[in-house]
Amino acid sequence: MNNNNETSKKELNHDIIAVIIIIIAVASVVLLIVKNLPKDQETPLSENQTYQEKLAASDDDCSAFILEHFDEYPEQLISDYFLNKDLYRDFMLEYPEHKNDYQDMTFTAEELSGGAPILLQTDSRWAFENFYGEYIIWNGCMPTTLTMAYIGFTGKADLDPKIITEMFIENGFGGISGFNIDCVKWFCDRYGFSCTEYDYRDDKAFIMPEKELVINALEKGHYFVVSCRVGVFTSSGHAVLLSGYDKATDTFRVNDPNSLERSQKSWSYEELAPELETIWEIGLD
Repeated sequence: MNNNNETSKKELNHDIIAVIIIIIAVASVVLLIVKNLPKDQETPLSENQTYQEKLAASDDDCSAFILEHFDEYPEQLISDYFLNKDLYRDFMLEYPEHKNDYQDMTFTAEELSGGAPILLQTDSRWAFENFYGEYIIWNGCMPTTLTMAYIGFTGKADLDPKIITEMFIENGFGGISGFNIDCVKWFCDRYGFSCTEYDYRDDKAFIMPEKELVINALEKGHYFVVSCRVGVFTSSGHAVLLSGYDKATDTFRVNDPNSLERSQKSWSYEELAPELETIWEIGLD
């Protein structure tokens, strides 16, 4: 009986030693992984840290700037920054200086007197205005596009991207990633513009817009509000204004609220047509 006890003790000792060896091996592997992590990898941040502590622990100039101006940022905006630092970096650096630009926003005389002006959703006059936790700088292409059309037709300064954004939200066209395209017809009805929709979406093959239809409408002084397919103008969804046609060069003018470069370019029909998914011909007849 004593022999059995001795055997049991030996087996138990062997099991304990085996467990200890395994623990040491696992710890060694973990230590080796940690040691070989990239030196610039940010240490994971605890959920119970305050935003100020998170900013202080972040080793980059933008986080330091935000910390210095901490009281000037909404809490939600700082939270969004930590979700995508690359996207928000420039916006966060400009926010303290420009967050109140809309309070004394005006249009220039040139913008009000030369047809549809080129207006950018990145313009600080309205870019930092918030809706649904989003900002016009990223999701304000449709309100900015319709502002250009409205000014082009009327020469009036009583609408701007922020006002139109609020109007759409109040009437059920707003969402977390932009606006329902039904807002175009609604907007035209509200302000007495004619509106005809042409849809070039097709699951099987791309349908080309009719070149003569587009030219004839533009030569009458109409515009086209355009919902773009993924391509040159957008990687997801985007609205632009097709605002003119130059007969001498057989090219079209596009007011792109997200690009001054594309707005200043002359577009051939072959370049432009494949980008058009849905277009609304609008006019003040």
